Amino acid sequence: MNDVAKKAERAESLLEELLPYYRSYHNHKESMAYAGITLYAGAALASLFSAKWPPAWGGQSKCLATVAVLALWLVVLVFLRFQLHRRRWAALRSAGAERLLADWIQVPPSEEDLAYRQAESKRDPKGWFLDWFIPQEGSVLAVGVEHQVYPKCFVDAWLRQEERGTDAILHERLIVVSGWLITILALAGVWLK
Repeated sequence: MNDVAKKAERAESLLEELLPYYRSYHNHKESMAYAGITLYAGAALASLFSAKWPPAWGGQSKCLATVAVLALWLVVLVFLRFQLHRRRWAALRSAGAERLLADWIQVPPSEEDLAYRQAESKRDPKGWFLDWFIPQEGSVLAVGVEHQVYPKCFVDAWLRQEERGTDAILHERLIVVSGWLITILALAGVWLK
């Protein structure tokens, strides 16, 4: 077995080890996001049906209750963004690795494919603000620019998958937009009671 074939075998073995890790990580982040949004929804919706909400904190009780709802949502939103961004990262990595293994059935990697490659940043700096309201495609990178430990074929596969995207973005948008809608309902409950 020549040197390229040995490297290709090791690369394939690494991909086969990474796939279960990415899937497990993806599922963990999804579970954490569901737990976060469920707790928040429970608290926010309970306030709608509570007879003692907003509490009597003096003349500014509605303003203080508004601040409390927004502060709680901000904490939950930061938590959700972290969990869902990492979930999307794992989805991109998993899908890219799977496609690469499928590609190798037809054409094994060359020596050039197995050399190291550093990724270029494709992050969209203009979409960072909007990402807090509706998650944006460019807010999650499959490969960070600081990583130069992966073979070119891995990096290329993950970058192609980054361009294609995954359905994880739809799920992320649904959860974040739902959180905003729950927040609006909770705020309406503060001011309309």
